[in-house]
Amino acid sequence: MFEDYKTTDFAVFWIGGIILMTIGVPGILLGIIWHYFIFGLGLIFLLLGLIGQRRAVDENTEYAPKPA
Repeated sequence: MFEDYKTTDFAVFWIGGIILMTIGVPGILLGIIWHYFIFGLGLIFLLLGLIGQRRAVDENTEYAPKPA
């Protein structure tokens, strides 16, 4: 599924997740309930970026470790 992606393609998820979490934190500190959703969405984006990046490395022979 991820064989056509390079590891840098998942930077969008990382950057998006960080932006969403940055938006969510002030609202959480002010007690705005729906900012928990924004913060959680940012965490999901970070998780998707991490999973996708690791799978792209595992499935893509260009980036996979060479057998001894």
